Amino acid sequence: MSGIRGIDLALKRGLYAVTRQDGLDQDTEDRTALNAVFLLLACALVFSMQIGFAVLTAGSVRTKNTKNVLLKNACDCMVTSIGYYLFGYAFAYGDSANPFIGHSNFALSGVATQDY
Repeated sequence: MSGIRGIDLALKRGLYAVTRQDGLDQDTEDRTALNAVFLLLACALVFSMQIGFAVLTAGSVRTKNTKNVLLKNACDCMVTSIGYYLFGYAFAYGDSANPFIGHSNFALSGVATQDY
């Protein structure tokens, strides 16, 4: 009976590793998938905040300036997205000699196609 409890405890603590043919264990795949879901959820929340800021700003200006404010908010979103593509990915995920900032993969150059 104690052998079954030991196996049960090992499974509950995550001490198992199911190795697949490509060498990745299930735990690594699950973490990668959860990281991707968390990143997409955070991105959706940030873009929702951008919509809220646009509505707040449009409500606090005169009617004739509403189009200008909304266009500025849309340009802010586009410039930020392009900036992350050019620099942000490299700073966050590029190879680095120090633990602070990366210095490779600018504009996704050198990133394998299966990585994105």
